[in-house]
Amino acid sequence: MTDEFDKTMPGYRDRKTDGRFATGDLILGRYKVLSELGKGGMGIVYKCEDQTSHVCYAVKTLAPELTDSKWEMEEILYNFQLVQKLHHPNIANYNALELDSQTNRYFLVMEYVEGEDLRYWLRSKRREGADLQQVIPPVVRQIAQALDYAHSQKIVHRDIKPGNIMIDGEGNVKVLDFGLAAQIHSSLSRVSIQSVNEASTCGTIPYMAPEQWRGGEAEAASDQYALAATVYEMFSGRPPFDSADKDILRNCTLHEAPRPLKDVSPAIRSAVEKALAKEPADRFNSCTDFAAALGGAKVAKSKKVSSGKSGGAWKWIIFSILAVFLVAGGFFGIRYWQAKKAEEALEQMVKKAEEQGLLLSYDKYTVVGVENKNVESIEIPDGIRYIGDEAFADCEKLKSVTIPDSVRGIGASAFEGCRFLTSVTIPDSVTSIENEAFRGCSSLTSITIPDSVTSIGDHAFYRCSKLTSITIPDSVTSIGDDAFQDCSSLTSITLGNSVTSIGKEAFYNCNNLTSITLGNSVTSIGDHAFAHCSSLTSITLGNSVTSIGDEAFYRCSKLTSITIPDSVTSIGDDAFQDCSSLTSITLGNSVTSIGKEAF
Repeated sequence: MTDEFDKTMPGYRDRKTDGRFATGDLILGRYKVLSELGKGGMGIVYKCEDQTSHVCYAVKTLAPELTDSKWEMEEILYNFQLVQKLHHPNIANYNALELDSQTNRYFLVMEYVEGEDLRYWLRSKRREGADLQQVIPPVVRQIAQALDYAHSQKIVHRDIKPGNIMIDGEGNVKVLDFGLAAQIHSSLSRVSIQSVNEASTCGTIPYMAPEQWRGGEAEAASDQYALAATVYEMFSGRPPFDSADKDILRNCTLHEAPRPLKDVSPAIRSAVEKALAKEPADRFNSCTDFAAALGGAKVAKSKKVSSGKSGGAWKWIIFSILAVFLVAGGFFGIRYWQAKKAEEALEQMVKKAEEQGLLLSYDKYTVVGVENKNVESIEIPDGIRYIGDEAFADCEKLKSVTIPDSVRGIGASAFEGCRFLTSVTIPDSVTSIENEAFRGCSSLTSITIPDSVTSIGDHAFYRCSKLTSITIPDSVTSIGDDAFQDCSSLTSITLGNSVTSIGKEAFYNCNNLTSITLGNSVTSIGDHAFAHCSSLTSITLGNSVTSIGDEAFYRCSKLTSITIPDSVTSIGDDAFQDCSSLTSITLGNSVTSIGKEAF
């Protein structure tokens, strides 16, 4: 990374590329990047300081493919003009949507909200031992007021979820990404190569209302449903329906009732159930009414309008059941016993899970949490297919976990913050290790990655400070951003022959890593990939590397020599800056650009 002194020098980089911005860069010639706040499918969000007013803003880059679609950008600009008019103490303001004429890219300038998102705020409250039935309703009341105000202006949010709700240190709420984000996502899905099914949905699927699943337009009642799903998660730790299978989620949302909330007052349980009603007319008249009912107040009955759909649905279900029995009658006996055995196996699996206090998704095949965060050992029952997002996050006393061969995926932040977890064996059935899966597992000394894993997500092993060595199998094709950042005990790593990209800051600050060999499959080395690897003495680049990112080997102070193969065409800014022991370097014949202060 760049010294603080360098960042304050006049004229420090004002990049005009389509790439990622670094600290100190200027966006639109006036917003100085202070830090990266996060990234998603439609762009990266930066915390920036306006060099004119010295006010901090959140600046979001929009995906370049949107600029190429004049019609989509007209839709986005139209919606921006609508939501820019929203002025409410609980809604984060949109300030500008500006086009950089030099790069032909749009940037969305928004109010910067100091605080933490709802999910992390709740974690803090749980650690403090707060009574959730006391602290949650005031937060929901503020969200509801923001939503009802927007609805009075004929604007629907369309993507209410924990990640879009920020809370400051005094408990004040700001709702983010109001309406416009959903429009941008919808536009991006239309100009990208995605299925019709994906393109037609707008929102985050565990929080989407039944009418959205049916293909209908989102309405005020849809926001109420999403808010209720968020409240359900606030109390239970998971959404009403939680499955890695999109078809199961759709079926449950349309036809099933979620499990009743436990350990809450009857008023809270009843209010959430009503706001999660399948038909919009059966929900509360407003989000504020829902928030009031959550606090125990009596509210006016909803204006129920019978659609006549319910009876027709039951007739169709009965007819379908009869048809199935007629068509499959000859095989009924065999199927009955197969179903019976499957049911018995499922019952055994659920029993083992409940004995350990594991919380399962509606379909029973995903672990979504654990009742006792002080658990020291877990044996996940055979038959479980997924370890869900944040399933064991912050189980600080967890020392060992057994993962059966039935598990196919390990979700984002699944074991984040399990700082006493020492070793994990991942079975051959797992194909991906998601973002932040083992982030902050500071006691993890060894982990076996099987040949079935194809990708290692962003921050997957971030700050696993006792991890000493790791072998990346040939099946892995990509290593995510910050995947092994701050793994300060990592001395060696073996990359498989299929890795094509090494993400930004993938091995940043692995200051005990002495050598690494990159296979011939690697084509790009991301920005800061090996920055601050101060013990790295040698590195071998394969013949397929075409680009070396900005600050890729910054401050690798013991690196003595390096050969750049003929395949490399560009070397990024500050790529080898402060490599004070570098005595020789051989450049290949294809290098066409060497970045600023590369050496």
